[in-house]
Amino acid sequence: MTDTPSSTLRKGRLGVIGVVFFVVAASAPLVGITGAVPVAMLVGNGAGTPGAYLVVGLTLLLFSVGYAAMSQRVTNSGAFFAYVGKGLGVNAGVASAFVSILTYVTIQLAIYGFFGGLVEGTMAEIGVSLPWYVWAFIAWALYCFRNLIKLLAGKLKRQFRVWIGKQIPNIFEHHYLDGRLFYMYRFKMVPCIKFVNEMDISQAFRFMEDSYRELTLDIFQSSYLNRELNKQEFSKTVFVLRNELVVELAGDYARIYHPNNKYSEADEIVKAFTAYKTPEKEKEFEINIITMSREGLELKRLDIKPTVLDVDLYYNDDFKEVDELIRKRLGQQ
Repeated sequence: MTDTPSSTLRKGRLGVIGVVFFVVAASAPLVGITGAVPVAMLVGNGAGTPGAYLVVGLTLLLFSVGYAAMSQRVTNSGAFFAYVGKGLGVNAGVASAFVSILTYVTIQLAIYGFFGGLVEGTMAEIGVSLPWYVWAFIAWALYCFRNLIKLLAGKLKRQFRVWIGKQIPNIFEHHYLDGRLFYMYRFKMVPCIKFVNEMDISQAFRFMEDSYRELTLDIFQSSYLNRELNKQEFSKTVFVLRNELVVELAGDYARIYHPNNKYSEADEIVKAFTAYKTPEKEKEFEINIITMSREGLELKRLDIKPTVLDVDLYYNDDFKEVDELIRKRLGQQ
């Protein structure tokens, strides 16, 4: 399965706070009417102000017809650039984007001026007399400071995630825990390692359960379903002990991870494990082969059945004399 680029916004990016700000932003036209209309009628052309709103409303009505028609064919989050670019070409779309940026910047500057004028009059009533542009600059500085803090917080958050990723290693191998990395993750040190092979893991597991029950902090196991026997079998078991030892049992081997000042404790376990050698072959005619399964390497037993040689069936008649001669000479030896 291949990943295909998505033309939609990423899911989960719009939270409760984002929705609240969208609702507040949607009320901007109402704020514009309540704030700008009285000023326009007072210092503008008076009765001509409603006519200006009527002309603008008719223009937006005509614009909405084309906008609604194109919205059925343009599915893109690129705002007016996508619509203009689709209808008039990329160059016209880029030009519309610059016009939009210029318009929004102009509106933002006007809002700062509007804010400064209102605050100047309000603060003058309590005896604080400063020009409107000072209050506008204070508002701009606070807004920039807030955005700067948000930017730095986001950068620090990303750096922290990267640092955490570097501090925590991948402690898993292809099918379960990697004992060395797990030890470093658990005890924050590089371990010394003792290795014992050709072991009966079942007996070693029972020994650890019985003899180190009080010292055992955690036991981690990986199991799989043996369909031939129809039961769960453990492919790897990891014992974590209180004395900073980790014992890994898997296949027909054991690894003991320990700090460099706990050699004697590790040697005790190795000495005990030497008694649990792999059982001898159960039958005289038997071989063991190593196979690869989903859980890794696995030892399987194959029984060899002796074949009775039928000379009459497998060879020509002239071989009987040769066969009798061979048997006779082998019998003499």
